[in-house]
Amino acid sequence: LKQLNDNIDLTVSDLNGDLAGLKLSGGLRAVLAEDRKLDGSLNIDVAAWDKLAALTGQKLSGEPAKMVLTLTSAEDGQAAEAVLDLPGLRLNNGRETILSFKKTALNFSGRKLFTQPSLDLNLALGAGLAGPFSWQAGQVTAKGLDGRGDLSADLSQARLNGKGGGRADGLKLE
Repeated sequence: LKQLNDNIDLTVSDLNGDLAGLKLSGGLRAVLAEDRKLDGSLNIDVAAWDKLAALTGQKLSGEPAKMVLTLTSAEDGQAAEAVLDLPGLRLNNGRETILSFKKTALNFSGRKLFTQPSLDLNLALGAGLAGPFSWQAGQVTAKGLDGRGDLSADLSQARLNGKGGGRADGLKLE
């Protein structure tokens, strides 16, 4: 940690640790000044969902997951990219599965985050369920510029399970 004039420069390098089933590695540099800058990357790996479950009070299980967050300060502004690969996850409250999904991938990118944010998000879902709602596959995309944007979602073979439930070949939101 350095303080130069009114600027604070914080660097964390060679970050490497394990906490509750999460393995965290990478390094970051933050310059807190009139022109804020964040640079570096973090890698988060989840191999043991049962250890992470102790923090949630719910039963978690699933396949190993990986997330990479990259932060870059450039002449035209702050940028961030995140990639999540989640092959499968199940959340059980002790009586029933309340959330489950397979083959989920998230890609996010943002530009000019501190001035005129431009965001892109793409979420690809495999088969899953959330409470009484289930689907076979899905896609969610969002694009935004400075607080305005577009959102679309498409789920195939969506169904409301249980009494009075319905079924649709697809569900679209735009």
